[in-house]
Amino acid sequence: MSSNATPTAEVRPFPNAKIAPATEAPTAPTEPAISPPAETPAKKKRSARSFLLPIIALGLLGAGAWYGYDYWTDGRFMISTDDAY
Repeated sequence: MSSNATPTAEVRPFPNAKIAPATEAPTAPTEPAISPPAETPAKKKRSARSFLLPIIALGLLGAGAWYGYDYWTDGRFMISTDDAY
């Protein structure tokens, strides 16, 4: 039922595989030709909208942070009444 023969596997090369000879040293890949840089267009001037929009957004974010901090430290402890004569 059992045999003492060791199983052997058939080794086949991958189709279209480039097999380098063992005597050759690997070569470094060649660099592609570098083309001259194209003329860069002149930088456009920043518009007022693109300058002011981040400033306004940071201002609103800062105001919200200040309001949240003020509420967390003082506002939630305020007690008020409508009939304080």
